[in-house]
Amino acid sequence: MELEDITVVVTGGASGLESATCRRLVNQSANAAILDLDNETAKALEKALGRKACFCRVDVGNENSVKHASQKVHERFRGISALVNCAGIGGRVKTADVTDGDPVAFNRQTRINLLGVYHVILWVVSMMKKQPQSRRRKGTDNKRVVRCSVRRAGGPWCICLG
Repeated sequence: MELEDITVVVTGGASGLESATCRRLVNQSANAAILDLDNETAKALEKALGRKACFCRVDVGNENSVKHASQKVHERFRGISALVNCAGIGGRVKTADVTDGDPVAFNRQTRINLLGVYHVILWVVSMMKKQPQSRRRKGTDNKRVVRCSVRRAGGPWCICLG
């Protein structure tokens, strides 16, 4: 697949495999939108990658935060082509014995690891649909690729839209 001038949104993009994904995308002439909460690390990555990268500070558990970031990326690069949706948090939360559980931790993980996945797919894919026909690759029939894995949460989740 040719990546030249496509725009890929990468949630959790400031560190780890997601950071490596952003670097690889830019090295192959794609635009990388780094969506993350970690200002310092993400800004350093954006600077290192240059004009083909864009950092947006995002709390994926907050729908408005995701909406505004998606709009910003769409405006900056005149479209969004793909999504690597990997933002998430880890930790163990007891659910078997609710009397011994931590409802605050459970709610936080649910907001980020479940609702966050939904918010990102909802808003990024809505921006993908707005991409002008002239910016779509010939022969793609406006197909969208979405990869989602919240591996830090104790197990992979995978959602694909085509």
